[in-house]
Amino acid sequence: MSTDTQDLELGALLDSSPDPVSRFDRKLRHVYANRATAIANQRPVEDFYGRTMAELGHAPEVCDFIESHVQRVFIEGETLTAELLFEGPQGPVWFQCSFAPERDAHGIIRHVIVVSRDITELKTNAQNELKDLQAFLAHQINNPLTIVGNVLYLLEQDATTTDHSRDLIAMAKEAMTRVSAITERLRSLETP
Repeated sequence: MSTDTQDLELGALLDSSPDPVSRFDRKLRHVYANRATAIANQRPVEDFYGRTMAELGHAPEVCDFIESHVQRVFIEGETLTAELLFEGPQGPVWFQCSFAPERDAHGIIRHVIVVSRDITELKTNAQNELKDLQAFLAHQINNPLTIVGNVLYLLEQDATTTDHSRDLIAMAKEAMTRVSAITERLRSLETP
């Protein structure tokens, strides 16, 4: 099978992928972009060829993210994976990006292929589960703390409680205050 035929078959396969796929040269220019890339950017595929991320009008942080990872692959020759929050025309989307070297028959890296998978739903679900877990843990810790606090109050009010016992009660209340502060921090933690 000729190289041209293989390229056409590969292009047809990648164009049917739901994941954006791009191929970059050493000058950080696009030499390929599939249909999903065009859809994610709301622009024709032809716009990508021979252009850098900056020339396509991407935000500097997106350009830096893509270009720094592409450069690392050219230098290190290893596949990299990283997450990117992309503020595109369709709103914010989290992508898990895989940067892989494409080598020629002599083992020289000619291009870097970038496959970006939309993980927005997975990330949102994970964040929601983490928030639920935080609330659950805070509740599970605070319930026993309330009981312990009530018992300490009753012991403190008891006329038979010694001064030494009152010192121990004060230490226990101080420890409870610290644990309570920790559960409040847990409840208010922001998920990434």
